[in-house]
Amino acid sequence: MARRMVEERAQSWWLIVLWQGELAMRFDRITRDPNRMGGQPCIRDLRITVRRALQAMAQYPDRAELRREYPELDDEDLRQAFENATSQTVVGE
Repeated sequence: MARRMVEERAQSWWLIVLWQGELAMRFDRITRDPNRMGGQPCIRDLRITVRRALQAMAQYPDRAELRREYPELDDEDLRQAFENATSQTVVGE
């Protein structure tokens, strides 16, 4: 019985490690630096937080206008910001 519990926990741990690795690969444009922007997740080490990117998407629903205001952001940045924000609410981080 004890051996079975150890095996189950090891299997669960391995799944968590794989899942976290998948998240890291999926969010390769989302960075965190405790010395920048208060440690909030940012887009590609820019001083644009994920939160600000989401606010910009809400404020500028027209993509052309969003591009004029934030030319440094591309579609993949915005996709990852949105996906990161939704995964954070699920994960609870």
